[in-house]
Amino acid sequence: MASKKLASLSKLILISLFFIAIVGLLLSLLPREVLEGHNRNFDEFAKIPSYQAEPENLSNDQPALKELFDKATLLMQNNQYDQSIALWQQVLIINSKLPEAHVNMGFVLLELNRLGEAQKSFEMALEFRPEQANGYYGLAEVYEQLNMLPEAIGSMRTFLHLSNNEIYKTKARSALWEWQEKLKQNQQDP
Repeated sequence: MASKKLASLSKLILISLFFIAIVGLLLSLLPREVLEGHNRNFDEFAKIPSYQAEPENLSNDQPALKELFDKATLLMQNNQYDQSIALWQQVLIINSKLPEAHVNMGFVLLELNRLGEAQKSFEMALEFRPEQANGYYGLAEVYEQLNMLPEAIGSMRTFLHLSNNEIYKTKARSALWEWQEKLKQNQQDP
């Protein structure tokens, strides 16, 4: 009886080891990214697609402007909006045609619910660089808060067309779906 139990236990151990070996072999055949994930440095919880990197038209001979830009961005990311506005204003005094600064100023104003000023900031950024994707994102947010859903939808569609940031594209698709459903509902209600 004991030998039968020992034989059954041995068989069970061999089957378990065989199964573990097969799983290990299969896992070794998978691409490394599947096992470890992609090493992307995205902030999935950020509310706004602001510029964290140096803007492309900020030259190395403008260290004071770069320092102000970086400080304003940091303040904005830490929700210190009033201080951030003061620095964005200084950045724009130095270079009034810097679209990234206008966009970031727009997002700060949007956070402070200063919708008219935010709209002007986003529009100014888009005037300087029509392909500034996050300008359309911000403009869509302003329009949504102003209950201008067709305009919000149009701006968000433009953002989706121009952007290559998958995290914000996912957020944009979600907002777009929500606004389209809300618009349908508003049209059905008398």
